[in-house]
Amino acid sequence: MSHVDVFGLISVSARLTFPLPTLNVHVNEKRESERRRQTWIALIPFAIALPGVALASVLWFLSPLEPELNSLAFGSVGAILAFDLPVCLFVLVQWIWTGNPPELSLVPLVPTKEERELRKSLQERTKLDGDEFYQRFYANTSIPKLLVVKLRALLETQLGLPKNSVQPDDNMFTADPELDWQYLIDEINNEFVIVVGYETINTLDGTFDNLLKCVAKTCLNQNETPKTPKTLDGKALDRNR
Repeated sequence: MSHVDVFGLISVSARLTFPLPTLNVHVNEKRESERRRQTWIALIPFAIALPGVALASVLWFLSPLEPELNSLAFGSVGAILAFDLPVCLFVLVQWIWTGNPPELSLVPLVPTKEERELRKSLQERTKLDGDEFYQRFYANTSIPKLLVVKLRALLETQLGLPKNSVQPDDNMFTADPELDWQYLIDEINNEFVIVVGYETINTLDGTFDNLLKCVAKTCLNQNETPKTPKTLDGKALDRNR
């Protein structure tokens, strides 16, 4: 064949009708908000420790309680401080060492409101298989169908989302705030035989559409020599089809 791309479907001379993803102002604002939130979370152990130490001091030196009740109260406060004070020390050391508060998060235990709402929406919406999804959203673009279908399936698997549920405007950052995006980029690179740099993460707005266009652009720019990526079932793609 005289032209090549990641699937043998895009001509090297083809001009895609979408731009490279650019840093979104809204994303910057969201990240700044996240940094402020992280600072407040890092201060919570200190907010517990200060009154805790004060209360323990009162119970030890000036307690008006009966001895048995005082022992119970002091033991309870001591148990809390035994857990909280090491956390304070960890936060303080990390903050001084790095200049930023360490990331303390309950996200793995308690999903955010946005994550719960997105997953509920994905579960309840009408599912579109690969053909239906491509025809509805990308049939009039230069992005090959197989790329759309495979990337969507990969993200649904990696993020644990309902099959055939993701749509272009769904935000993958919201779907899993704790996702290791460097690992995901590695998976994409391996799947499509390309090299998407980790710095690309900072240019994404999180939506499926934005990530798809970034991957498609990378495929077009880097596949100047024939490559044989895997298909969804892991078998080699017949480039002559």
